[in-house]
Amino acid sequence: MLPADLRRERLVMHSSGEDWDKAWSTYVKKWKNPCQERGTPDQNCYLSSKRVKAMNDDKFNIEYHSWSDIHVSACHYDEMLIREYGEIHYLVHETSFDFGHTDYPFVELEYEGIGFFHEGFLLPRYPVESVRYNGVVCKILASSIETDSFDVVYFMGDTEDLEGAKTLWRLRGLPSSHVIFHHRPFQSDLMRPGAFRHEIAFPDEVFPSLWKDLVYK
Repeated sequence: MLPADLRRERLVMHSSGEDWDKAWSTYVKKWKNPCQERGTPDQNCYLSSKRVKAMNDDKFNIEYHSWSDIHVSACHYDEMLIREYGEIHYLVHETSFDFGHTDYPFVELEYEGIGFFHEGFLLPRYPVESVRYNGVVCKILASSIETDSFDVVYFMGDTEDLEGAKTLWRLRGLPSSHVIFHHRPFQSDLMRPGAFRHEIAFPDEVFPSLWKDLVYK
């Protein structure tokens, strides 16, 4: 027979997992398709994480290259790669900017339809391929199935190179593996109203006393 303390510990751990399991079972039993409730059982009702995953299986479909209400595109970047093979453009928002007195040739009010206040500068960065690679929100300008690559513009944002300007990086021939479609903030299935949420409890006894030398109030 197990010692009393160990039996109690296993009982508490089992109870914690059991609570979560019961909550999940209850959620599954009560779950109703939100699309059917709205009377719109078409595929547009499922524009969420599953839909975005399908986009990444069909990257050269030009219908996905323009951002939607639920997704944007992001590109893996390497500053050395951009500086060697790409172009750096600076966007300003004041028409009074003295374009003639700057050492930077690519200073503009707009580039490829992108202005200083474009929403792309406000969106967060996303991982591309895996969490090891940083991703920057980018706009796809063209693509080539033959070369398996994209022509893109990166929204790099504020820059120390030129005060009061925002930076765009233009890169041609970016491999398709470096481009990903990602759901917009708060648009994934996890953010849906009524999504399953339940705490995962851990009994205090599973942590060594030496780990519990700090108390946060």
